[in-house]
Amino acid sequence: MTYTWDDILIVGDSFCWKRSNLKKGDWPIVLSNLLTGDVRRPRGAGVPGSSWWMTRKILLEEVNLRMPKVLILCHTEKDRIVNDYNYGIDPGIVSGHGGFWENVFVDKQNSPPIDKIKNAAIDYYNHLYSPEYQDWTYNRWRKEVDVLLYSWKIPCVIHLNSRYHHTYNYGTTSDEILTDNAPEFSTAVIYHRNHFPEELNKRIGHQLYNAVLNYNTNDRLKNLNLFKDNDELHT
Repeated sequence: MTYTWDDILIVGDSFCWKRSNLKKGDWPIVLSNLLTGDVRRPRGAGVPGSSWWMTRKILLEEVNLRMPKVLILCHTEKDRIVNDYNYGIDPGIVSGHGGFWENVFVDKQNSPPIDKIKNAAIDYYNHLYSPEYQDWTYNRWRKEVDVLLYSWKIPCVIHLNSRYHHTYNYGTTSDEILTDNAPEFSTAVIYHRNHFPEELNKRIGHQLYNAVLNYNTNDRLKNLNLFKDNDELHT
């Protein structure tokens, strides 16, 4: 199948954030370039620290513009605070170990002052946080993903789980967990682009390219060998 730039859509959190530098190996643009020959920043966005709600908003907006032929979804963790300002907020904000990202997409004219948001987030986690509610909303999102994908019938869908094992009913879910292969993630500080060093970013892009070329609609869960180079695969 021949693909154009419009056909590729990549949405999620910081694991697909950096996507504009082909020389530095950002895996989203590596993948898009291999599939299309285009060197433009791929469609979609990765929002650092974002909740599933932001992924959902970006996904619906992009699909409204044009239905993709290849969709890569990076599914984030469940405990991040939902908000409409594109602020990434996770429990790390309580301890001061990361936990807050002011994303470039924020409309600063309409969003509350950052200090107020940070203080409100800390108070929320300390006094109002409900694990059961977070589980419920996250599971509802997982179910909606399958409903949406069934209705859209996108030819190639690949799910990448950032933290938790979950197999989706539509598309292929990678058996690999991204945080398990990015040791720096436990520090809540982004040292590498998309949490991976350059060579590993490139490898992920190439292995996802192979996954798209060899896509099988019957594969629900599959080890995509994202973190192995071609030489390792044949030893």
